[in-house]
Amino acid sequence: MKNPWRLILFLLLALLVAIFAVLNVAKVTVHFGFMTAQWPLIVIILGALLIGAILTALLATTTQLSLRRQLKKQTQDQQAQQVREVEQAVTAYKKQLAGKDQQIKQLQGQLTQLKQKQH
Repeated sequence: MKNPWRLILFLLLALLVAIFAVLNVAKVTVHFGFMTAQWPLIVIILGALLIGAILTALLATTTQLSLRRQLKKQTQDQQAQQVREVEQAVTAYKKQLAGKDQQIKQLQGQLTQLKQKQH
């Protein structure tokens, strides 16, 4: 396990919430705006905790997905830049090779002329 302190902290917080909820079992009136209900306080506390956990998980997930998309785009941009650099280097080498081929042809022509003069 990478980080056991997170698990320990989570378990301690869960224990505190459970103790707090068990100590508060009295019925309370909840107003929803259009209706009213009588529920045990433990249900309200655990419901609020659950809603908070769900919202936190959704926010963390959307943030993580956004960061992954950004990383993927940056990686693709870097790869495209590397491909362009390699293509430019290949073009430069091809030009050098063409120049070398031209030099070889000239030298071969000179060699042929020298051989003809010697005969």
